[in-house]
Parts: sequence; C-alpha cells; structure tokens
Amino acid sequence: MYPIIEKLYKYVDPSRAVSILIKGYRRRIIRLRPDKSIGYITAEPVYAEIDRPYTNLSHVDGWAVRSEDTRKASSENPIKLKVKEDVDSRRASDTILGPGETVFVETGFPIPVNTDAVIPIESTRRINNHVYIYAPVPKGYNVFPKGSDFHKGEELLPRGVRITSYASKLLMDAGVWRVNVYDKPRIAVYSTGVELKEEPALPGQSYIPDSSRLFINKAVEMLGGNIIDTANIPDSSESIAGVIEEILGDADLVVTIGGVSMGPKDMTWTSIKNKIKYLEVFRGTKMHPGRSTSGFRTPTTSIINLPGLPQSTIAATLLILTPVIKYMAGGEPETLKPNYTVRLVENYGSDKYLGFHRIRYVDIRDEGAVIIENNPSYNVSTPLRYAGITIIPPGKKPSKNELIPVYKPSIIYGLEP
Repeated sequence: MYPIIEKLYKYVDPSRAVSILIKGYRRRIIRLRPDKSIGYITAEPVYAEIDRPYTNLSHVDGWAVRSEDTRKASSENPIKLKVKEDVDSRRASDTILGPGETVFVETGFPIPVNTDAVIPIESTRRINNHVYIYAPVPKGYNVFPKGSDFHKGEELLPRGVRITSYASKLLMDAGVWRVNVYDKPRIAVYSTGVELKEEPALPGQSYIPDSSRLFINKAVEMLGGNIIDTANIPDSSESIAGVIEEILGDADLVVTIGGVSMGPKDMTWTSIKNKIKYLEVFRGTKMHPGRSTSGFRTPTTSIINLPGLPQSTIAATLLILTPVIKYMAGGEPETLKPNYTVRLVENYGSDKYLGFHRIRYVDIRDEGAVIIENNPSYNVSTPLRYAGITIIPPGKKPSKNELIPVYKPSIIYGLEP
C-alpha cells in the first residue's frame, strides 16, 4: 500500500498558487549594453542620451539650398545656383553657403548650417559648375530636422517592457551605452520517470518521448527564463529529492514534469514534501485539465510540479508557469491576454469541473465558434487542430451568441511572420 491520504488534493485557485510561488522573490537588476539586452525587461525607464537626429540631415541624395534662393524658380525660368566645389558630401555641415550657392549632400548626412532644404538630384540639371532648379521648394523640404525623432532626455522605453531587437537598435541610435534590466531568472527543468527517452516515438515502443521537457525548456526561454539545468530523473524518492536539493540556491525556480498524481510511482510531490525544507506548499489547483499541479516555496527557490499528461502540462504552463516566470523576469504575473473574441453558435452546457478554471479549445466553423469539450485522449494534437484556447471562469456556462475570448499563446502557436 502507498500513502494515498498524503496525496489527496486540496485545490487552490491558480492565482493563489502563483502568489505562493512568487512571494518574497527579489528580482536582480543588471546593466547591459543595448545589443546584449534583447529579451530582457527594463528595470527603469530609458532616456535618450542625444538628440536624434543630432543635427539637420538630408532625406535624399541632392543639392542643399537655402529655400529663399528657389522662390522664383519655374520650368520656364529655372534659377541657376553655383556649385561650391571641394566639399565632402558627408561633411557638408562644416560649410556655409553664400547667396546663390549650393552643395551636394548624401542621404542621412548633415546639411550646411545655413541651408534648410534639399532638392533631389534627379529633379535638377547640372551644367558645368552650375545646377538648374525648376521649381521652388519650401523650408524643410527633404530635411530631417534636428531632434525630430527624439530629444536628449526624452523617454524611449518605460519600465517593465521587454527589449526587442528593434528596441535595441533604438537605444543604440539614441546614444544609450548601458541599460538597467532585470536579470533572467535561473530555472531548472526536470522530467521524472524511467519510461522517458529523448527520442521520437516508434510503433510498439516501450518508452515515451521526453517531449514535454523539450516543450517546457523552450517555453521557459520564450517567457524570459534562463535554463541552468535540465535532465530526466528516475522516479524514485532518493533521485528526485537528491537532484532538487543539489540545485536549490542556484535556481530561482525548479520545474518538474510528472509524478504528481495519485499512483504508487507518482513520487515527485511526496519526495519534496518529505525531504526538502519548505515555507509554503499547495497540493492541487482549481483548473482543468491540470488539477494535479502542485508546488512549494522554499527559503531560496520556488518549485512547480507540473502534471505529466500532455493536456495537463499545457494547462499548468499557461495558468501557473507563465505568470510566475513573467514576474521573475521583471513583468507582471499575468497569464494570457486575448487575441480576439468570437461569438458562440451553441451553448456550452457541461457541468463537469464547474467550480474550476476550465481550459478549452475553440473551433471556428462557417456559422460561428464552438467550445470543444475535452475528449479522452492525450490531446497532443488538439492545440494545433483548433483556432485557439478559451478559459472559462469557475461557475460560468457560456451560452449561445455570447462573445468569448480566444487566446493564441506564442509558446504553443508561435509568432506570425
């Protein structure tokens, strides 16, 4: 006999589980160059160090002019401007033009300080040392004014946003040499069970592909975590507790996959509970699938025990793992944001797990949307068969013609190009 009483669930709300796991976590702040900060979250607002542009720049390859010199130009009576020779077209700002003079400038480079317009080279005609202008141009024509993009001291990024590759470019263009960001949380991911193997499935195999660990590892990285260790652990109390004890203190978060249900070989949760010192614990979560999701907060490290059944692993990743990592990485502990809403064409009347947060898939049909009840399968392909996911709050029974949110989390559906 095994101690089934010890394994009984005492379900907590997902928000309560998340609050237990992030309580007391102190986010570390580090300073990085903009080109090294991609994927990190800003720990404070970031301000421009210079004006951009730092001076007036040409928008085209052409002739820098004083707009007042072109006022009388026309196709019938073009004006003639004298070319100032021996001027570097990329250093024209060092030059001062006299009345009736012009100088060639290149796209993106400074114009002379007393010019205010640039005429594209293809709109002019040069004969010997003169350029003919066939139409007047207004002040500012084809000129990027100094500071028109941003001024020194202007806020570029607020606190709490993830730095993208383009944001990194922006910071470099703004003269920012270092940016304060939240360090990525150090995370260890372990699957449990000798039946797991890092190989694709084969007909009649005696093993199960260790694919959920691959999924979780990539999800952790997409959410902003740093994997410091990952492995498969045999399902024995000594092995599980030993590996986790060794990583405590080094990892901010330990994620286990499998071994949290009621069977005699489900040893993950009991091994930790009986052999590792913890401050808080929860056993079971009010969500379906994924209700066996459990966890601990130790003096140094939080531990999330994900169920091993694929649909339960996915649900727990969305409602528990996602907000925890988002918070640890410097964001808010939010789960998901809807991508869009759809109108139901039939009632969703299932009373099963009515008191739980129910993660269900949404099918879009010609006449509208329907919510798919979980079927008795692994549901490995379900996320990619349907349009997205909806989360039904406890006590709610969505009805026909009701608008419901649909989520397409990037850790499952990827990003559209």
